[in-house]
Amino acid sequence: MRQILVTLLLIMTVVVVYNETTAGEKGTKGKVKEGGAAVNRTIQSINP
Repeated sequence: MRQILVTLLLIMTVVVVYNETTAGEKGTKGKVKEGGAAVNRTIQSINP
């Protein structure tokens, strides 16, 4: 029983850490969107 509880807590911890680091506006996903938007603005500002 204790082993199952420890396993569940570990899985929950991994899920929370994953969500905090990758998902959301402050995570990797948000930073990729910001970076893409910055590159897009730079490309659009180039006047051939």
